[in-house]
Amino acid sequence: MSKIALYKALEAQIAEQLAQLDALKKSSDIQRELEFEEKLQSLLLEYGYTLREIIEILVVVY
Repeated sequence: MSKIALYKALEAQIAEQLAQLDALKKSSDIQRELEFEEKLQSLLLEYGYTLREIIEILVVVY
């Protein structure tokens, strides 16, 4: 494959992936998950726990 053909193929792949990323960004499911992740990170910092510590607590409880 010539360099120009490779360049154009990669450019097309990037455009396709950017379109997929844009669709994900607009998804209410991903927005909800990102909001959850942000709030979880905030709580971890606020209470001084690591994610591993929280998992250990949950494993013991359940």
